[in-house]
Amino acid sequence: MKKRVLIVQNEVMSYRQAVFDALGEYYDVTLLHSGKPAVQPGDRFREIITPKLQLWNFHFQHGVLEHLDPDKYDAAILMF
Repeated sequence: MKKRVLIVQNEVMSYRQAVFDALGEYYDVTLLHSGKPAVQPGDRFREIITPKLQLWNFHFQHGVLEHLDPDKYDAAILMF
């Protein structure tokens, strides 16, 4: 069984999609972000899109804490 990993980012940059897809070969990857849908047919990762509030350079993503469930994921990677 693959380890389950949650990755939290503000938005998905196109050059990072290949990295998430490569990680999906070895891990069960879920990407939580506030951008446009990024998963393409055949990708090996899932996504959760959550609303974002931006004040100046601060980004507040709603719903992140409710997804940080140790019963759902073995590891979480959060980008600040």
